[in-house]
Amino acid sequence: MEIRLDNKKALVTGAGRGIVRDLVECGAEVYALSITKANLDDMKLEFPPIHTVQADLSDWEAT
Repeated sequence: MEIRLDNKKALVTGAGRGIVRDLVECGAEVYALSITKANLDDMKLEFPPIHTVQADLSDWEAT
């Protein structure tokens, strides 16, 4: 079974590469959120179409 997520947006918190890769392959527009900028930079190089957001969700006021 093939799952398509064309024209859908996905927000991945604690952005792990596996789920990001799977969502990109299914056609989703992916927003990867992580506290670690280096992790986001690496993922952007590996998956250029993703959007990256650096944020600490445990600090709601800063978010």
